Amino acid sequence: MIESESRSVLESAGGKWFLNTRFLLLATPLIVSLSLLSAGASRQNDFLSGNDFLRFYLELFVANLIAIGCCAAFVMVFARTLFAKRETKHLPLWVVLSFSAAVGALKGVSTGIMMWVFQIENDLLLSIASRFWQTAILGLWLLPALALLAHRLEQLQIQRDVLVAERVSFLLQSTNSSALTKAKDALREFSEFARNKLAKETLADDSPDGSKNYAAAIRKLVADDLRPLSHRIWGQENRKYSNFSIAETSRRALSKFSAGSTLVAVAYVITSIPSVARYMSVDQAFFRSLVAGLTIYLVLRMAAVFKPTNFLFASVWFLLVTLLASAIGFYSGDFLFGQTEGYRIMESILATWIWVAQLAFVSSFLLDLRRGQKSLSSEVAASFGTASIDKAARFSQARLQNRDFANFLHGQVQNKLLGIALSLERGHSPAEELEEALRSVDEVLMSVESEFESLNSGNLTEGMNRQRLQWQGFVDIRSSVDAAAEGLPIRDRILTLQVIDEAIANAVRHGLSKSIQIELSVQDGRPCIEVTDDGIGPRNGKSGLGSAFFESLSAGNWSLDQLPNGGSKLTVNF
Repeated sequence: MIESESRSVLESAGGKWFLNTRFLLLATPLIVSLSLLSAGASRQNDFLSGNDFLRFYLELFVANLIAIGCCAAFVMVFARTLFAKRETKHLPLWVVLSFSAAVGALKGVSTGIMMWVFQIENDLLLSIASRFWQTAILGLWLLPALALLAHRLEQLQIQRDVLVAERVSFLLQSTNSSALTKAKDALREFSEFARNKLAKETLADDSPDGSKNYAAAIRKLVADDLRPLSHRIWGQENRKYSNFSIAETSRRALSKFSAGSTLVAVAYVITSIPSVARYMSVDQAFFRSLVAGLTIYLVLRMAAVFKPTNFLFASVWFLLVTLLASAIGFYSGDFLFGQTEGYRIMESILATWIWVAQLAFVSSFLLDLRRGQKSLSSEVAASFGTASIDKAARFSQARLQNRDFANFLHGQVQNKLLGIALSLERGHSPAEELEEALRSVDEVLMSVESEFESLNSGNLTEGMNRQRLQWQGFVDIRSSVDAAAEGLPIRDRILTLQVIDEAIANAVRHGLSKSIQIELSVQDGRPCIEVTDDGIGPRNGKSGLGSAFFESLSAGNWSLDQLPNGGSKLTVNF
């Protein structure tokens, strides 16, 4: 099992996130900065004037931009041709590694050529050779690492969203009066509040503006009270778990950068030895780098005393501390071992600062993902169990429940109320329409809680009747249900209704269907669902959440086919 999961993770390096433009752009400034400062620190001649300084770094910057442009063109050509189907058919790992090394090597060759063109370096072969292997190795691990990081972020975000959906679904479905939740209370409070609020409207039957005033009150109720309700309910659970978007994880990484001080120190020592060894013996370079690494570690650890909560302050603190650690680390070697000829102090400190800041941010970023993964793993195991196939199905189910609840509040309740308001605004008989509207609004608000409780009750008859009412006026729904279906386990019945819900929604919204036929049978104790419609049929495009749901429930035993005379047929076998 562990070997299978490891293989799956490695395969994701060649999946949809490989060569993702957004992540490549995030890494570009660091690559260019390191190239600039590394070249500046190793140059042989001093600057004669400020103009020479500016010209050197401007030409170096342009050389790097041109090299990055060459790599970008190379990546885009392959991403849109030979690698265009990588999202559905992952690239073999050897292809990923070979291509990544080639991109890195191209960066080194292009930079070397441009530095020779700008006469920054005089020997073309030496300019290329000094960068070729270094950048090839950098590309070899950087591109797959970015893809794996993006994949991990996506997986953690999905698990987090699923866990929130499962928690809310569980709380809202609880029928134990002692376990009523804030979410369920909010639904009840909204219903009572709305009914009382609208009941206070003093309207005369013969008032020409009575219906419009009442319609305005309904619209205000929807805008001011109903729409924020779902945000409050989901907010209660959302606040319990970390968000794994790039922005949120980066914010936490900056505010907790001291946590990765050990990783920063170790990585710094390992990577700085070859650079320092250009100016001294290897053993001296080792001890000098070791002292600098320990100094950087201590400065980062001491910085943990101050924990700014404001993002701007946290960013400034991060930059100041990493700069201070870099400067003290550099001078610690001079203090213990004496000064070394050949160092360009300011440029070396700046190069060290860029590298330490990068290491601190990446280490904190990865540690935050690790902490979040451990926390989520225990929560997910408690909610979904440990069986991987069952977990996949329940993940998809919970994600649909997330959407179902939003649709319930914003679709059924909101649309019913707004429909009544629209009818009143267009009416010609205020007294009669107002009386009917009062009854309709009262029915909608009285049934808010009970309707949601039955949303996932597993009662097939009630569920399919609810579906017909929900889509009444849009599509004609007919169904044939095997008598044995009501004897299925409750979870299978809930999932069956969700499959049918998804099928109807797709047929109407995407297929523009006017008629749908549902066939539900039971074979070997498992539901078998066929949904036929008269729409325009399935369309090509990126598969969505519904497809993932069908896939996980059926272990791939599902199909969506175009019918000969138009329309489509969905078949899902559990």
